[in-house]
Amino acid sequence: MKKTYLKDVAYQKLKEKILTGHYSDKNHTSENELVEEFEMSRTPIREALQRLQAEGLLKIYSNQGVFFHSPSLKVTHDLFEMRMAIEMFAIRKAAQLITKQNIVELEENLALQREAIDQEDTYTYLQHDMQFHRSLVGISDNDMFVQTMINIRERMFYQAYTILKKNPARMLLSHEEHIAILNALQTGNAENVIKQMDVHFEKGRIELFTP
Repeated sequence: MKKTYLKDVAYQKLKEKILTGHYSDKNHTSENELVEEFEMSRTPIREALQRLQAEGLLKIYSNQGVFFHSPSLKVTHDLFEMRMAIEMFAIRKAAQLITKQNIVELEENLALQREAIDQEDTYTYLQHDMQFHRSLVGISDNDMFVQTMINIRERMFYQAYTILKKNPARMLLSHEEHIAILNALQTGNAENVIKQMDVHFEKGRIELFTP
């Protein structure tokens, strides 16, 4: 059985709170406040903070505290374009490399997405959504693509979370777009796959950048 360390527990709990906007009102906290909030010693909290800072989810300033900065509109635009560039390239390769096992795993993921939608669980839906796209990129067998895409999605998570909380119906539409992408992948027609992914991204762009 894999041993669970307090630093990992602190990391996961703090990360979930950041991604769901728990600190969005004040945008800052302190190591002391987190020690009290999570009822943990300073060491695991400090290690979790260092890890999250390396992922770009927060910034630690000596004698000032911990700050959570939402990406600016320019940064958000740049992140979205980088994600598109990676996934559109990867999906073309995926259309040629996808296996029956990949299809089974993606279908299982889609089922989990549907469960989260039925339960109106936005956070869990987005976790499965991220895994769906991570799996698609993973088929391309480029580890750098996967790691970069994960980082981008996490840095944009709160914005996606906010959009879906305001418009829960978008989860079902997104799920249907995922189904269309998988159906296109199963045909092996790369151009159709690209078309379906492009539709998915364009609708996401509208949701993200339309006031």
